[in-house]
Amino acid sequence: MDDFSCVEKFDFLNTESKLPAMADEEPLSFNRLAAALEMLGGALADRGLSYEVVVVGGAAMMLNSASSRTTQDVDAIAIAEGLGTTPRRVHVLPVPLAEAARDVAAAMGLEEDWLNVSVGAFVPPLEVEDVLPDAASNLYGGLRVTVANRPNLAKLKLYAAVDEGPGSVHERDLRDLALAPAEVDLVLQWYLERFKGREDPNLPTIVARVWGRSL
Repeated sequence: MDDFSCVEKFDFLNTESKLPAMADEEPLSFNRLAAALEMLGGALADRGLSYEVVVVGGAAMMLNSASSRTTQDVDAIAIAEGLGTTPRRVHVLPVPLAEAARDVAAAMGLEEDWLNVSVGAFVPPLEVEDVLPDAASNLYGGLRVTVANRPNLAKLKLYAAVDEGPGSVHERDLRDLALAPAEVDLVLQWYLERFKGREDPNLPTIVARVWGRSL
């Protein structure tokens, strides 16, 4: 898996830096997201721990340089304890990882659950195998962050956009991903095969609004 091309934007950060506590909870901009991941990786390394998290959602959009928007949290669809094992779906964060994430939240003024796995409850058709191919990853101390590439992230966004209907943030995210025509073909093929016979009536509308195609 390749490194994030965007990591160079925050080389000034390091795992030993200590950010002051902030009184108000603010959304995660790109720089705050980078700082939070860096601090979390440093905290894990200091405790002799290591984890891999597979990230989707708004944070993945930002790390893919596909969106300049902020996010309130980091959605992890799978986690591995240690860096030599395969990430798997989990229903709760491992306790040591959750504790370290709460420490980062306290230091940076983030929501206590800024790193969470709740997205898994809302995207049952998306498997880890749908996300990992050609994913990018980067290591922050004891934390490896793996991010779905744009076409695989678009699978999740298409499912969510169709589920919520026209005008959702997921529809906007699909546009921001700016897929090439061949990538759109792959995403639509995945959706139609995965939901064969169960296609949502919103699908043609979303596809037309986002990609100007008819089904």
